[in-house]
Amino acid sequence: MKLKPFLTLIMLIIAATTYGQSGYRHPLQDYYYKKNIDNRRIWQRISLSVGKHYIPGKIDLHYIGIPDSQFYDTTLTRSIKSKRSYIVHVGTYFPIAIVSDQSMLVFNVELMASTTTIAYDTVMFADSGKFMHPFETYRVGIPLSLEYRLGGDVTLNKRNKSMFSVGVGIMPSLNNSDDYGHRPPYKILPFVKAELGFFALVAVKVRAIGYFGNTDYVYSELYNVAQGGRGDYLKAEGRGSNGFNLSVVVMPFSFKWNTYSW
Repeated sequence: MKLKPFLTLIMLIIAATTYGQSGYRHPLQDYYYKKNIDNRRIWQRISLSVGKHYIPGKIDLHYIGIPDSQFYDTTLTRSIKSKRSYIVHVGTYFPIAIVSDQSMLVFNVELMASTTTIAYDTVMFADSGKFMHPFETYRVGIPLSLEYRLGGDVTLNKRNKSMFSVGVGIMPSLNNSDDYGHRPPYKILPFVKAELGFFALVAVKVRAIGYFGNTDYVYSELYNVAQGGRGDYLKAEGRGSNGFNLSVVVMPFSFKWNTYSW
């Protein structure tokens, strides 16, 4: 895992915040320090998101068997596909520092759950040895991120229609496994995040998150897998990046945001 780009992003966000703090307007400062930082309006910053999680990677299939009266000992490698993939988030954020009239450095906290079916193209180990077996992978985690936010979800004002945010963070997570001896269930995943949105009755945003690093997703041993096979054996080992997800974010309580001008 290359941490240099990740650390560079953190430094850029902190530098932008430090540079901008000298220019904020006092009414905004007073508003946030009196209304938001003491958490009296934390519920107006809650967000819910639903989307898809994608896992690029490879799977190795080592087959031993006699599917058509001939002995086979074959290893194949295939690209994996993410099917029936879903991810959900729920969370909120806490103001850290004012940058400008409509921008702020915040600390974002969420709960996340995802499920992905790992599949690949059907393979032929022999003339009668057609095979494809999907594997399920699950993940739950707590994404924690430092973010620069600009627009309506900073001012909590319906007049500020557009919204933008970028951030970096880490996510302590638990992952399911077919074999915990080969795949430990816990990980801490660094990630980068970006959002772009607008206000229309409620705040709606499009979110992209990319996770650093790689994971071994599959380690499974199967028997009698091919049609006509007698005591045949298959070992499947799947690996890939920690993936990325695209989702739609809704802030359900944003209909209570203010409408006044500064």
